[in-house]
Amino acid sequence: MGVRITYLCVILCTSCNGIGIGIDLARYPIDSPTSDEYLQMVNRARRSLAETGCASFPGFLTAEATAEAASEAAAKSPSAFVTDSTHNAWQLPDDDPARPPDDVRNVRMRTRVASTAYDELDEGGALKRLYQYDEFVQFVGAVTSQPRLYRLADPLGACSINVFRPGWHHAWHFDESEFTTTLSLQQAERGGEFEFTPPLRRSQAELAEPAVARILNERSPYRVSCVVADAGGDATAPPVTTAPFAPGTLQIFAGRYSLHHVKRVADDATRERLVAVMCFATEPGKVNSAEVQQMFWGREIDRLHVSPMSMRANRLVRSVFLMLLMISVATVVTAEEAAAEPVPEAKSEAAGEAAAAEASPAAEASPEPELPPLDCKTHELLEKVDTWSIDCVAMWLANLGFPELRTAFTGNKMDGVALKSLTMEKLAEDYGVSEEDQRKKIYYNLKDVLRKDNAAGNTNHYSQMFFWLLPLLGIYKYLTLRYEKQIEKAMKKYKKWQDARNPPAPVEIKTFDDGTNEWTRGLNRDVNLGPKKTKAEKDEEKKAKKIKTPKAE
Repeated sequence: MGVRITYLCVILCTSCNGIGIGIDLARYPIDSPTSDEYLQMVNRARRSLAETGCASFPGFLTAEATAEAASEAAAKSPSAFVTDSTHNAWQLPDDDPARPPDDVRNVRMRTRVASTAYDELDEGGALKRLYQYDEFVQFVGAVTSQPRLYRLADPLGACSINVFRPGWHHAWHFDESEFTTTLSLQQAERGGEFEFTPPLRRSQAELAEPAVARILNERSPYRVSCVVADAGGDATAPPVTTAPFAPGTLQIFAGRYSLHHVKRVADDATRERLVAVMCFATEPGKVNSAEVQQMFWGREIDRLHVSPMSMRANRLVRSVFLMLLMISVATVVTAEEAAAEPVPEAKSEAAGEAAAAEASPAAEASPEPELPPLDCKTHELLEKVDTWSIDCVAMWLANLGFPELRTAFTGNKMDGVALKSLTMEKLAEDYGVSEEDQRKKIYYNLKDVLRKDNAAGNTNHYSQMFFWLLPLLGIYKYLTLRYEKQIEKAMKKYKKWQDARNPPAPVEIKTFDDGTNEWTRGLNRDVNLGPKKTKAEKDEEKKAKKIKTPKAE
């Protein structure tokens, strides 16, 4: 008999699909990554990104979702941090003293833009819903040909809103992130167009200075020189493209490789240019540099640190979690180690009689053979998929609600290693799962299990032990903080009780021949009094003081 303790905790979460987020799925079916429409859309975007450095998706968000996001951006605009600074095209912090001041490497251009940081956006707002939508991240990764894409761990620049007011612009530059995803929310009446070049470099270390110099000389008010010779010998500037950027348009461009800028918004414009900037990385834990954070948001926050507002929110979340944990129910479930046989559904009496009347004598004579029990323990499904046996795969399918697939999967000797290569096409062709909803349920549940394996192992025994101890550690920390003074008083009482129970041994004081002891000698030494003086010596000192001090006339 095994005993399992299950903690019933309350988790508040928002489950949403692309429609709830506001994506036009009829035009951009990003929730169906195996469909032909999705693959064709991704292939077109990849070609555009490789040829021009940009892939645009007009009307990606519905009009309602765009209006919601624009309303949030406009409400946050007055408190956005204003950047009015200069930078070179590569946003490098220091100039090169070996080059002349007008060299393209040293010329610093002015940028004026306001930005609302990611930690200032509304939780559950349209922009955070979109940025946290897993299918959206997978879609951006597919367009950029990245096998795995991660959200930026920067609490400021992961998803921000750029605000361009009349007379403001963003000078020509390269981005630090490899690819940048933007979403147009509101356009100014005139000005504020987004212009970009084809990819000019292949890595962040490559500067492509001659091409950048030609762009600045032709399409900016700055005149620069370039001490680096152009290896290609082409004296013409690279072509520049203006992106169509109506509200609701999603745009993915190679910001690290394509030079780009936002033109000056007209001085007489009455509307601000509002655009959301969503950043991703090919490695987890990436953040913007301290220079970029300070430039665009006026503060520096590492991914492991949070702002005071976030700290208060975290404390509130921890308090709620601890309160829910204190009132949670610990249910002890005793069960056999082996998997229990499924309980057949009860049939009505009429249905049973009808079935008995229709049953033929031949069927009664040859009942359907009963399948042998599965040789898989319940806890084995908590291990990594690679360790699953054929029977464990069959048990996993039965838990999903597909016990009828047991024969097909066991016949093909489908164990955990083979299960990892299962696709929706194989489910339809090799295993006869004709309905698309059923194929999606099996396929995406498998992806969830594999995602947990890749993150930290499906259920490592040590991680299980850690998560069992985590609530106890939380309770201990809460109680120590809540009753700190009471605990301190109790510890003092306990110490007094221990002293009374086990009193210290008396200290033997050493006495000397002159009648003094080590205590008085130590006291005299500390106050610098020396040995005790006699009454005659004290009278002589008083007489000497009277002689030295004349009386005032």
